[in-house]
Amino acid sequence: MATRARSLAEELGLVGNGVTFVDWVPYEERDRWILEADVGVSLHQRGVESEFAFRTRLLDYLWCGRSMVVTEGDELATLVGEKRLGRVVPP
Repeated sequence: MATRARSLAEELGLVGNGVTFVDWVPYEERDRWILEADVGVSLHQRGVESEFAFRTRLLDYLWCGRSMVVTEGDELATLVGEKRLGRVVPP
């Protein structure tokens, strides 16, 4: 899925022009990266793991005051929708 997303962003001319892909950021640097972003995105496929996982990245987005786009299906996504902290989308 990540490869498809990168390919589409390249095809649309968005890479380096509003869209950045980062493979991994050390924990102690995460706030710097998030503060540079306009929106945090946390998407997953439907499944048992995603239903019961606690997406700590969403807490990082809240900590940095960023809106977010998240997939539905867990408690944090419900909170994002109820508190209007971002968009909740289907997988």
